[in-house]
Amino acid sequence: MNLLLANIHGHILLLAVALCFHPWVALRKATRPAFGTRLTAYLAASLLFAGNALGWYIYPDYRIEVKRHLYIYSELAGLGFEVKEHFAFFAVVLSIAGAFAAYTSANHRHPSFAHIIRICFSAAALLGTAAVALGIWVASLRGFAYPAAQ
Repeated sequence: MNLLLANIHGHILLLAVALCFHPWVALRKATRPAFGTRLTAYLAASLLFAGNALGWYIYPDYRIEVKRHLYIYSELAGLGFEVKEHFAFFAVVLSIAGAFAAYTSANHRHPSFAHIIRICFSAAALLGTAAVALGIWVASLRGFAYPAAQ
């Protein structure tokens, strides 16, 4: 079950990070986010939040079954996982801020926050890409798929 949840966690976050690139690119020259851009921002923030929540849900099992063996196998990989967690958290926070700015910018009485949305999602996309790459690297070394005896 943990391997299944870990795979779902990784795939949700991979999709969410890919979605973060859309607002970044779409608002390159726009003054206000279009409906599709706002929808993508909401979906990216929601998926990043859901994937992060799933990660927190499986973290106790990871800590018991994998973390110690990961550090024994490679201290660099263990530290890489810790860095991945921080990058992922910042990506979630930035995407939520960007989605909130997109929601606020949709109302024409408020000023356009296109530049802020673009900055938030560009940083979220870059941090998320780094987190996904680190996660794939760590999972390829040691993850729930490896028995603790190895």
